[in-house]
Amino acid sequence: MTATRSENNRSAATQPANALQKFLKASALISSLALSTVALTGQAALAGKQNFEVQNDSSQDVIEIYMTASHIDDWGQDLLGQYSILRSGYSMQVEFEDPTPATCLYDILTVFESGEVLEDYGVNVCRNDYYTVFDN
Repeated sequence: MTATRSENNRSAATQPANALQKFLKASALISSLALSTVALTGQAALAGKQNFEVQNDSSQDVIEIYMTASHIDDWGQDLLGQYSILRSGYSMQVEFEDPTPATCLYDILTVFESGEVLEDYGVNVCRNDYYTVFDN
């Protein structure tokens, strides 16, 4: 019986140590998962520029759209291309060459089928997922 008691005493002595080890392992796992979640959330926030949508809620079709970083003086190329239009009530996705948030402010020039031109400056494409064109 003495041997059995000493084994039971050893088990009782190691139980708190085992419980502490389990707690520390669980804490490490939770911390690791939390850091992974923060990293993924941060990456998602940084990648916001790649999913930008232009919505035409005006009564006219849009025949040209130009979008350029605010610090650039040239409008660049028409995002719609030579043979496309953005019909009233429709939207289009804009993909950025550089999806990082290094440049967030963009200027947008919209040309309607009537010839009317709408210029909008300093649109923050990192904080906004879309840009909507309305009638004046």
